[in-house]
Amino acid sequence: MVGISIATCLSCEVIVACNRCRKMRPMVVDFGEATEQRVVACSGKCHTCSLVNNIFAVVEPMFPGSDFTLFRAITESCTILQVVECTLEIRCEECDKAIQARHLRSGYRKQDNCQDCHVKMNLGVGQASVPKPEHFIVAPVVKKQQRKKLTEDPRIIPGKPLPKNGTCKHYRHSYRWLRFPCCGMAYPCDQCHDAAWPDHHAVWAKRMLCGWCATEQNFGPVPCRKCGRPLNKIRTSHWEGGEGCRNTSSMSKNDKKKYAGKNKTVSRKAAAAIMAGGKKKK
Repeated sequence: MVGISIATCLSCEVIVACNRCRKMRPMVVDFGEATEQRVVACSGKCHTCSLVNNIFAVVEPMFPGSDFTLFRAITESCTILQVVECTLEIRCEECDKAIQARHLRSGYRKQDNCQDCHVKMNLGVGQASVPKPEHFIVAPVVKKQQRKKLTEDPRIIPGKPLPKNGTCKHYRHSYRWLRFPCCGMAYPCDQCHDAAWPDHHAVWAKRMLCGWCATEQNFGPVPCRKCGRPLNKIRTSHWEGGEGCRNTSSMSKNDKKKYAGKNKTVSRKAAAAIMAGGKKKK
């Protein structure tokens, strides 16, 4: 936060999981324009089991030196998994002019000038984290059934590899997960996303997570900015000590290994076999 005295959350979109059927869906917590701290209730029915999921939240003001907490919430019959995006009200450090910053996501940066005194206001959004709840308020289940475990986001642990190093059955050489802006969730590919969210199609992802260290970064055909490991299959036209291209037809003409052994009448392997056979006869 540069040039900003205080920032307050006006609305926030989160991904919740039903405590009964573990179905994930988005919910929007709207705090309104009020500046005082008050409890805001947000509720909705699960699309699978029709269980009512409730969120009771209190907004927390953020300022330089604070712990940058958006809000504090108590959930009923659901669990908050992830913060997708939020809208903040930021105030100028010089004249206290209020400006709304909309559609803020993890890894984004908001740069603007105050409309009154024209002071530069910079706001960087880090990776939002949701603390694990100590207990759940679970609604009673009519029929006895085995509760499913939470999947996807609880498996993303910064510094540790993703499941199967980020690969899936559709792309076995893609070591990354994609963060889709349509729902804010991360999946190995668009087909995995469509299988998990049949109600909408995947939107082009602009963020990705490294499959080796789970570091979130901008999408691109480059190695991970933290661990430096490649996130897709390496394609090269050089020998590179035997770890690169081994097909002489597709090898670069500037590589000496492409024409190695072309003038030989007998291969080295055959010559070694002949020499070994001669020694055995003796």
